[in-house]
This record gives sequence, C-alpha cells and structure tokens, in this order.
Amino acid sequence: MKEEELLNSFAKFCISTSRLLNSVSDKFFAEKISSKFLDFIIIFFKSFEKTGGTNVAQYSIPSKLFLSINSIEDLLGEIQYLKLARQTHLLSVQKNILQFRLDLIRYNKNKATEPKEAKSKRGNPVSNVPKKILPISQKNLSPGKEKILSFIKNFPRSRSREIIDQFKEVSTRTIKRHLQELTQEGYLEKISENNSVYYLARSSN
Repeated sequence: MKEEELLNSFAKFCISTSRLLNSVSDKFFAEKISSKFLDFIIIFFKSFEKTGGTNVAQYSIPSKLFLSINSIEDLLGEIQYLKLARQTHLLSVQKNILQFRLDLIRYNKNKATEPKEAKSKRGNPVSNVPKKILPISQKNLSPGKEKILSFIKNFPRSRSREIIDQFKEVSTRTIKRHLQELTQEGYLEKISENNSVYYLARSSN
C-alpha cells in the first residue's frame, strides 16, 4: 500500500461525504456530521506530520483516528435509520469509509516493516528480517472460522459490520455465530467501546 493509494482512498471518502452533506435534510445532523468530518480530516493529517525536522513520517496510527472514523460511522447509522439523506449517498460513504479503514491498516502495516526490510538488505542478522505472520493454533476450527480469524488477525479492531461485508457469501447469522464461538473458545477478544463492538485475535499460548 503506497502513500498515493492511501491518499486516493482518503479523497474518495472526502468526496462522497461532501455529496452526502448536500443531501442531508436535517440541519442539526448536517452540522453534526460536518463537525465530525472536519475533526477527522485534522486528525488524519496530524497523523502524518513530519517529526523533529527529519524526513521520516509518523507511521503509527493513533487510536484517536480510528475513534474518529467510528464516530462518523455511528452517526451515519443514525442518519440512515432516520432516513435523513439519499440512500445512494449513504451507501457510497459507508463503502468508502470501510475501504479507507482497510487501506489505512494496510499502509500502517507496510510502513512498520520497511525499516527492518531495509536493514536486512544491508546484511544485518537474519533475526532482523520480519517474520511471516502465522495464524494462531486453530485446532478443530471449521474453514469458515479460520477465514474469519485470519481476517481479524490481519485487521485488528474489526467491527461486526466490516467482517460481514468481507464475507458476503456467508449469512449474517452464521458469521455472528462464528464470532460468538471464537470468542468463547478463546481465539478472539470482544471489546465494547463508545457503543461499538470490536474484535481482536488473541495471541497463541
């Protein structure tokens, strides 16, 4: 994931949100989403500011940025429930915000491995070469559960809606059952935060 690709994903999200603002019929909600979106833009660019006069950007994404995205998604859910905007505009924003979140995680993960890869090319010990992420022990797991677990391991703090969107060929009921069972079996950790639920893959013992 290159920086240009991430910025392109960010731009699509911004454009679709601007179109949505023009179609929101309630002034209060229009101002509310405008305020949250402005906060998001500020946090996003602050996350990529240069540090200490160097040319190295801060690649670790602060939790504040994800919280800002979650806040916008929750507000979109309210607007959709109250039918205060065009459905096509809402779906476009929801699609772009999900894609942006995934691109953001991929970008951050790629940048986090770059320094180690550069060192290994200069002849550093093999221990500096980034290890391939292996799935945690998955004894007796069905193929469906394995796919969901691998997805959450690659994309931490995944929400139920994102997981459902990723596996559209599987029914929502089945995915929710898999998530519940994976949590009960100790493979996943369920986190409730700001009226939202996220999933994290537990480390292998």
